[in-house]
Amino acid sequence: MIGKLSRAAATVSLTLAIACITAIAQSPGQEPPKPEKIVVNDSGGAMGSWMRKAYFDNYEKTYGIRVVETSPTDFGKLRA
Repeated sequence: MIGKLSRAAATVSLTLAIACITAIAQSPGQEPPKPEKIVVNDSGGAMGSWMRKAYFDNYEKTYGIRVVETSPTDFGKLRA
């Protein structure tokens, strides 16, 4: 029947919900692990230099995450 769960499906759903709530309750305020680096695909040239000075250098100092710039855009890599 549409709209009704079998007893097994209801039990699995309830078990998953309880597991999620338990995991959240056990780790309040914990942040996910910080990445070592982030990759930014920019246009390069003068605009890339400006972005580095205006944003990326300050971001690296503030958060301790390295910003790696790539250019020019490789649409094959972006699709992947």
